[in-house]
Amino acid sequence: MTSKEFSACQKEDPDLGVLIGHLHGSLKSNAKSKVAKQMLRDRKKSRFRNRVLYGERDDYGDTVFQLVLPAKFHLQALQGVRDEVGHMDQEDFIQGDSLCMEWVKLSEII
Repeated sequence: MTSKEFSACQKEDPDLGVLIGHLHGSLKSNAKSKVAKQMLRDRKKSRFRNRVLYGERDDYGDTVFQLVLPAKFHLQALQGVRDEVGHMDQEDFIQGDSLCMEWVKLSEII
């Protein structure tokens, strides 16, 4: 999938679309879902790279960018990580260096 295609998937996501619209200045904060409201609260941690939205976080002094996944990719991503690194408990999974993606309420899914 190209960055242009992935960017389109992010924009199509109902919650991510609200955040992306807000970051581009084309939408006012009309978030209705809890997920979209949380994304808007955390918007200062959002960065675009090659038109794709990433979340920025500090990892022991290093800046790390995590791909922000549209909801339709959540299950596929979790299965891929599990297949790659094996079974982990929730805290290890979320804090693990192998996790290069993020989404709101990730811990509730695991």
